[in-house]
Amino acid sequence: MKHLTLQRCFTLAIIAIAIAFTIASYRYGLWRNGMPGIGLTPFLGALLLIVISLRVLFQKPDPEEREKLQLVPILSGLGICVYVVAFAELGLAIPSFVFLVLWARFLYQRSWRSSLISAAAITVSLVVVFITILQLPLKTWPL
Repeated sequence: MKHLTLQRCFTLAIIAIAIAFTIASYRYGLWRNGMPGIGLTPFLGALLLIVISLRVLFQKPDPEEREKLQLVPILSGLGICVYVVAFAELGLAIPSFVFLVLWARFLYQRSWRSSLISAAAITVSLVVVFITILQLPLKTWPL
């Protein structure tokens, strides 16, 4: 590991997150009453992520395979994080609609009309399915 590149920084961050998930899932319990506990699956997934990330971290990068940094995955991840925070504060309808409009318009380059119509249809579908049919106790509006 001679140079600390952006890829290596992201890999180290993923390893740190996977270690945190490993610890948290272990605290939930791996095995209870002779059956797999609630923490077993996340624990195994986090261990697998650590192994794969270590392999990526220590493999010799091939200059021919090097890809240009793309903003779409980064913006997608940030958008989802903002959506989760907004969902917790504002409920289901407004954050879902705004998120879907921005996603369709800027990530998929759809027209404003298409973005607004599809976001409205999907948002109404989400409310009908999760609030009306499944009767989940989700906040729909910020009121």
